[in-house]
Amino acid sequence: KGLSNRFVKIIDPLDVDICLLGGDFRFRMFGGFYRTTHKLRQFVKHVHAKEGIFGVLGNHDCLEFAPELEDTGICMLINDAECVERNGARLWIVGVDDPHYYKCHDLEKALEKTGSDDYKILIAHSPEIIRDCKGNEVNLCLCGHTHGGQIRFPGIGAVYTHVRVPRRYTYGLWEYCGIKGYTTSGAGSSGVPVRFNCPPEIVLITVCRFKTV
Repeated sequence: KGLSNRFVKIIDPLDVDICLLGGDFRFRMFGGFYRTTHKLRQFVKHVHAKEGIFGVLGNHDCLEFAPELEDTGICMLINDAECVERNGARLWIVGVDDPHYYKCHDLEKALEKTGSDDYKILIAHSPEIIRDCKGNEVNLCLCGHTHGGQIRFPGIGAVYTHVRVPRRYTYGLWEYCGIKGYTTSGAGSSGVPVRFNCPPEIVLITVCRFKTV
């Protein structure tokens, strides 16, 4: 309850264009989903996003939960994309299934509807998606899953990141083959409810310019 209240306190005053949710909607990888969807319904009431809320599944989220997540007001992108148009400019929100545990992600399918010159933001639960990125297929890649390691020591960094990619892709800003990326430490925790030198975060990102049509 305390964490949910803090989310609302931070989110409610913000007016944004798009809200993106990177998966792992529940703490455990098993059990029911009712409590999660109940809290999400309360959460989305306080999200003021002009173009909507988009999300992807994480390794804690079963496919069967996707319709329930949709019912809360989240547009779930499971190897799919949605276009946002404004003043003749087009931006695609591209989302893939979990590339870490379930490995049912299909970036090629997710990009099918997009144009080669369109600006594309990819959301994937884990930065392991970079293995499937080729050249400039996407312009910005947003990930999570690692929680920044949750426990980070000065001069050493995270003790454990739970991903099979170089550490530079596991937390904060990065670049891969011309693609800008950001891996967030997330708003909650995973495994154990402990953080050290790795605060949770809700990230605000401004896209200054993208190609017009």
